[in-house]
Amino acid sequence: MSADFVRGATLGDARDVGLTQIASWATTPGLPADRSLIPDVEEAARLWERAIFLPPSDRHQVWVATSDDVVVGAGAIAPASDPDLSEDTTSELVLFAVHPDHRRRGHGSRLLAALVHAMSLSADEAVAWVSAQDDQTRSYLEKAGWARDGAHRALSAVDEPRLDQQLRQVRLSTIIGSQQESPAGTKAGDAPVD
Repeated sequence: MSADFVRGATLGDARDVGLTQIASWATTPGLPADRSLIPDVEEAARLWERAIFLPPSDRHQVWVATSDDVVVGAGAIAPASDPDLSEDTTSELVLFAVHPDHRRRGHGSRLLAALVHAMSLSADEAVAWVSAQDDQTRSYLEKAGWARDGAHRALSAVDEPRLDQQLRQVRLSTIIGSQQESPAGTKAGDAPVD
């Protein structure tokens, strides 16, 4: 039996967080074919080292899911950055990724529950951006009480992208600061079993 945990990330986890992010994103439906939005391993490791070691605030946090001390999932949270949201009362699920080789073993459920709990300590609402074509992740979050809130965006690594160079995303939100029911009808933070 493996020992599965979720914990705050340490500096030594930065490369594994990056590898998990890259592996997960590589399977994301709707990602531009040129994969220009996926960082290389070294760049990702540097970015996650900075996020873990020098977070801009105590609400910027990086978490990992482990199995037998191996990082199999990663998540990051921060105050919401969208202009239509209050950063004081809304947190953003910046990263939610389980390595494709370790999915459907409960790691996502544990990781999401820990991230929602951490966000609920300082916010009343949480949002997450998901690829518009990623039915699996969107459905997973919807089963956990998240719902589309009508916002959408397109990301690109180039200044004037063609349609095939954009990642189209939809925003999901959920109420986390109380036991009120979310628009999807489940209590916020109820993670589905994966």
